[in-house]
Amino acid sequence: MTPGNLAEMDLALQIVEKYGDLPGLKLALVAGSVARGIADQSSDLDLYLYWERADQDALCHLNRLEPLGSERLVGMVTSTGVFEKHRLGNRMIDVESVDIASLAMVVDWLDRGNAMSPAIEKTVAGLVDGLAVFGQEELAKWQGRFRYSDALANAQVAAHVGSLLPPCLLYKLTLGRGDVLSFSARMSAVLLHAVALVAAVNRAFISVTEPKWLPWQLGRLSHLPAQMSERINTALLHPSVEAMNDLHALLVEVLDLVDSHVPDANTRVGRFILSMG
Repeated sequence: MTPGNLAEMDLALQIVEKYGDLPGLKLALVAGSVARGIADQSSDLDLYLYWERADQDALCHLNRLEPLGSERLVGMVTSTGVFEKHRLGNRMIDVESVDIASLAMVVDWLDRGNAMSPAIEKTVAGLVDGLAVFGQEELAKWQGRFRYSDALANAQVAAHVGSLLPPCLLYKLTLGRGDVLSFSARMSAVLLHAVALVAAVNRAFISVTEPKWLPWQLGRLSHLPAQMSERINTALLHPSVEAMNDLHALLVEVLDLVDSHVPDANTRVGRFILSMG
């Protein structure tokens, strides 16, 4: 852990202590860029508090971080607890209190081999990569219950493979006509679907709705196309016909990996769509 991480974890501990008068705290977790060791001066501190039962009235009643000099900008009830956004000096702090029973529902969803929603992806990725401020044994217990089964991998493939589109065709229909925003948005969506397929290949919990962490996450995987992050960056930052041809090859390589590593996966729809470009 870097000195920066140590300072952030010390701040997180100070924050958790301000909730110490409330009963039932099971786990306090730092997630996001701080937990992943890639935070900079502009990064938020993301803190999740998992309670036996989140007391929404008590949590919303006051700004518990005021003794630290924090200004609470948001304090709102959610379906599973309370979300707070604080400003402390020049940095933002998000504190989300959650009923820990919600994690049991996530585990059940995964065990049934259902495709993950963005919310489930974010929750699981946050816990898998997270650092415990309080409740290390509780964190280890839940991390051990998140299993990326072959059935889940198949469900993820089925959910994402049909959303691949031919890069050259997208390029011609958008950037070729001067529509930069459509090109960036549509190509980014296609590439995020490709990342989800690579995550299934590796049985890795990755939240594709939070792309700022993808280079870090992709760098930890064993099975992926060569220089995947670099090729994506080149295509988005310096789009050209040659870059689109390389992206097309990249998507085919992703499908080849799926066929090799996800038993019974069906990539025919994705290959058919790509053949149209």
